[in-house]
Amino acid sequence: MVVELRELRYFLALVEELHFTRAAARVYVTQPAFSRAIRKLEREVGEPLFDRSTRQVGVTRRGAELVPIARDLLARAEAMSRRAPEGRHRVRVALCTGAPATLLPGVFDAFKREHPEVALEFREVDTVEQVRAVADGEVDACLGLMPVEVAGQRRTVLALEPRVALVAADDPIADAPSVTVADVIDHAWLPADPAEPPGWDAFFCLSDVRGDPGRRVAAPFDPSFLGQIRHLATLGAALIVPASVAVPLHDSPRWGTTTVPVADASPGSLTLLQREDDDGELAVALRSAARAAVGVGPGER
Repeated sequence: MVVELRELRYFLALVEELHFTRAAARVYVTQPAFSRAIRKLEREVGEPLFDRSTRQVGVTRRGAELVPIARDLLARAEAMSRRAPEGRHRVRVALCTGAPATLLPGVFDAFKREHPEVALEFREVDTVEQVRAVADGEVDACLGLMPVEVAGQRRTVLALEPRVALVAADDPIADAPSVTVADVIDHAWLPADPAEPPGWDAFFCLSDVRGDPGRRVAAPFDPSFLGQIRHLATLGAALIVPASVAVPLHDSPRWGTTTVPVADASPGSLTLLQREDDDGELAVALRSAARAAVGVGPGER
């Protein structure tokens, strides 16, 4: 029997929520993927862990027996993950696609000056994966764009980024030096990612300003950013992105896109994302180093 730690996290979320949709949202995965993981865990254990015969999900006897075991295994895994194979401390950091490269060296240099004995390990994640990677304990922190608060995670705002409209090069607003929300709000928008945190789509499609989801193009959601760009060029849609992400896409003959600043849209936030309950020495040190690197005091933002 091979049980993944991810499956145990999903199992405990369902034990506590007793509702598949809420539990899936809590661990930032789609409900179908969540349900598949629970079924896989039940196959590995060899018995049902949940009673689905009633309108409310219930925990079976075998499921109740697994709860303390799962909590113990996750606690042990968390403790072990804090040390590198050689016994040195380590901090695992995810870098979200589009995080400004000019900011990153200062953050990590400041941290290493205070903790030269700590190994920093890096991986790249996309904008939605960053939330799940932090929640699942795959990384200790993530640097990237996070415009909304996320339940169970601490969001340290390091910088604010203007929002720009990413549109096709032949869009009516393409040649404008800047636009207002009113100029772009009636565009068609790309489909939302079903796995993204609540409020995330509002940031990228201005429904936080408009108050409704807006008109969407008739196309399935494409998880790749390049796929979304192709939809922009061919379907006449729009997407709101942070200014730093948009730099290579401005007046781009390769992609047939350009960017236009949205002057009156509230900015996005470049953040350090960590688990809310992580107040360990290295977690606090990384927050302090990040704030120091960008000149943000402990009580600011």
